[in-house]
Amino acid sequence: MVDVELRLDKDSDPGVLLSNLKPWTQYAVFVKAITLMVDDKHLPSAKSKVVYIRTSPSAPSMPQDVRAYSNSTTQLVVRWSPPISPNGNQTYYLVRWQQQAEDRELYQHNYCSKELKIPIRIAAIGVGDQEDDTKPTKPDPDGPDKGPCCPCPKSVEDLEAEAADASYRKVFENFLHNSIFTPR
Repeated sequence: MVDVELRLDKDSDPGVLLSNLKPWTQYAVFVKAITLMVDDKHLPSAKSKVVYIRTSPSAPSMPQDVRAYSNSTTQLVVRWSPPISPNGNQTYYLVRWQQQAEDRELYQHNYCSKELKIPIRIAAIGVGDQEDDTKPTKPDPDGPDKGPCCPCPKSVEDLEAEAADASYRKVFENFLHNSIFTPR
């Protein structure tokens, strides 16, 4: 509601600018003429008819929850949720894509043959070469050109620990179901 003062210029119609409205939103507007006290009596007010009007559209907010996955070797599926504020009557979406160059280092880098170097602290009283501060985590007798490394077989203790852990998880899950869901 806005109070509008009468203009001193009687040649122009009174009016007001309603601002900070939402785009593409319907509003109902009416004007009520108020007369203050006349002869110590309050007169009833007159009201115009209700006018319904919609504000102009504007750019929508961005689509939400964009996700993509590959369903074949030559296709991608892209899905999204509509914008929170469409701000108009949407007719279509525009999806753009661009092929990106592959990072060749990902294919050429042999993660098994490269040694991981971890810095080792040396006491301040020792004098050493800077290259001696980093040593490989394990020596590589075959050199860096060795083929991919194989995973070590699991020991009996590791297998027993995994079996015990799986058993504990099952018991715990059953306990949760029995605690939460009770029959009527």
